[in-house]
Amino acid sequence: MYNNLVMGDKKIKKTKKEKKIKFGKKNPKFYKYFISLGVEDQNKLKKFFGELDDRLYVLGSDRKKIKNDFENALIEYFSMGFSLDKALELLDLTNLGGFYSRNPDFWLPLDEVGKSYTQFLDRSNMAVFREAFYLKDVIRPELLQMALTFTIKRFPYFAMSVKKGLFWHYLDSIRRRFAVEKEGPLPVQRIPIAVSGSKTFRVLYYQNRLSVEFFHCLTDGTGAKEFLKCLTATYLKLLDKPIAPSPLVMDCNSMVDDAEFANDFLKVKRKNNPAGYINKRALQLSGPLSKNRPCKVLHFRINTQSLKDVAAKYGVGLTPYVTTAIMFACKDAIDEIQGDVAIIMPVNMRKFIPSITLRNLSLYTGLRSPIGEIHDFDSLCKENSEKLKENVTAEKMLAMAAGTNGLMNNMRFLPLPLKVFGTRTLYQIFGDNVFTCPFSNLGKVDLPEDMAKEVLGMDFILGTSFFHRAQVTGCAVNGVTTLSISKYTKDPSFEERLYNIFKDDGLDVVVEGSEYNGN
Repeated sequence: MYNNLVMGDKKIKKTKKEKKIKFGKKNPKFYKYFISLGVEDQNKLKKFFGELDDRLYVLGSDRKKIKNDFENALIEYFSMGFSLDKALELLDLTNLGGFYSRNPDFWLPLDEVGKSYTQFLDRSNMAVFREAFYLKDVIRPELLQMALTFTIKRFPYFAMSVKKGLFWHYLDSIRRRFAVEKEGPLPVQRIPIAVSGSKTFRVLYYQNRLSVEFFHCLTDGTGAKEFLKCLTATYLKLLDKPIAPSPLVMDCNSMVDDAEFANDFLKVKRKNNPAGYINKRALQLSGPLSKNRPCKVLHFRINTQSLKDVAAKYGVGLTPYVTTAIMFACKDAIDEIQGDVAIIMPVNMRKFIPSITLRNLSLYTGLRSPIGEIHDFDSLCKENSEKLKENVTAEKMLAMAAGTNGLMNNMRFLPLPLKVFGTRTLYQIFGDNVFTCPFSNLGKVDLPEDMAKEVLGMDFILGTSFFHRAQVTGCAVNGVTTLSISKYTKDPSFEERLYNIFKDDGLDVVVEGSEYNGN
């Protein structure tokens, strides 16, 4: 299909490599588009795809798919009324960098948190979580695919596959096409990683929702947030909605800093006396567990300032207020009258350890109260606020990090099968059983002004748990806080009570997601 390439006034002879490049064989729509162009534009495309071919040193199947992605993007631009020159400008091949031109050449040991998550790789449980932006317009998957193709090079430490070593699992770099997927019926499902070269995250779209889901061994909420922001900014740029350079969003073409994939738990000197959140068993919500997990996802959208104002009336901050509301909702959904209601909360250790790492750097704290003493909302708010001030200090959190480092160090020469058996056994005793409900708060997500106007909202969802019938997460963007509830039972008692607590405090709560059972 190639004629001699024309560059200026010079003609360049075809090479053997160029002779193999053919348009339209497996993409009739693109071929139809190509032959509709004038000779000058056809030559521009030939040159473009010839340069693309020089940048792709990946498996043959992925090579063809990446080329097809570019063809589909060009067709999409044509349907949007963009000129070929504008389309080629937006699809500038320098956005690929050298990511697809080099063989993968590095591996990473898992961080201290990631090591624990890889011990539970069975069909019933996998620590997957989701972060999502809701955009003004419906997602164009052809351009989202290109955004992911351009973005992944900025996060090579996420382009990894989980492998088994003699003593630990580890992360091995891969070079492949990372495909966006249309969202299925259930969020935060297991990511298949058993096959060699399998990815450890996914990018999904549904209508105007752009989601990323990560296996927690790879990163925490902070790392996923930075990836989602960069991916979204790249996608908006491909829509010809430029995002001005900002420290709030990573540029997909900026240099990678080695400190971004450092295991910064190792900055804390290890101790052999483990300090952590190990306690007696806590009460669990009542109701039969559903076969579909989650069987329901609800989002409570509340004005952030209004939420802070209500919390201030109780003399506390937003986190103690919401946590207390969750405790009361738990009590209403538990049949037992004796035992403790316990809430566990991740703590971002970047507050205490100087770090820019985008790998895991979070530990946990918790709040616990006897169910019989959960009756005065005002006093429990103040009690929880004081407990958090006492528990979330540099001294206590760094002691926990030191203990975690010491525990992992003591296990380092234990063969992996024995580690898995021992860790799973301990998890059955001291794992999910020791708390009733998790509350993971991502906090405020800041966006540059030109990006914020394109984002309508955000949510954050936790994946499967062995025992918990409800899991709560929070995030805030553009002045709206979203509290998301992942349900593993159809019993609506928990969410109804939580909703009514907020309504009784005068908050305007917009409920989205699965059908709300109640008010």
